[in-house]
Parts: sequence; C-alpha cells; structure tokens
Amino acid sequence: MSSQDKNAQLARLQEQLRVIIAERQRLELEIKETERVQKEIQALPEGTELYKSTGPVLYKSTTQEVLQGLEKYKAELNERLELYKTQESALRTEIERLRKSVMIQPKFGSEETQG
Repeated sequence: MSSQDKNAQLARLQEQLRVIIAERQRLELEIKETERVQKEIQALPEGTELYKSTGPVLYKSTTQEVLQGLEKYKAELNERLELYKTQESALRTEIERLRKSVMIQPKFGSEETQG
C-alpha cells in the first residue's frame, strides 16, 4: 500500500472515529436525561397521573410502567453505548497502527544523496 493510500485510509478512519465519538456523546447525554426523568418520576407524590405518548397518541400509565419503560430504554442505550466504545477503541488502535506505518516508511533515495 502506497503512502498516499495509507494517508487516504487514515483520513477515512479519522472521519469514522469522529462520527462514532459524536454518537457516543449523544448516547451519554440521552442516558443522563433518562436518569434525570427517572428521578423526577420517583419524586412524584403517590397517585400522580402520568401519561405516555406513542406517536400522536397520549395514554394514561402507572408510575411503575413508566419507570420500567425508562429502565428498559436506558439498558438499550447502555448496550449501544458499549458497542460504540468498542468501535471507538478499535478505530483508535487501527489509526495509531496506520500512523506508525506511515511515519516509519523509508524514504527511498535519501541514503544515495547523502553518500
């Protein structure tokens, strides 16, 4: 693989890493927001009416149902977050390997001009 090809691949990998980092950060924020909502719901007085939305429809729900739904949603977010962390780590490793191979590549002809 030529140096130019390696540089192009490195640029592609760095862009993939940027996208994965942005998505990981978005998921982390969504998890924090879900936790905040859980705390607010748990602090509500007993018997408070809660409504959930599914598309354009609102329906009455119990505190337990809402908390269970939020917990399930948070678990799904955490699974996706772990996947992104794994991908991020693998990409960082590959980028570092590629950077080293680009930097180590000998420059042909440099010894001839010095001698």
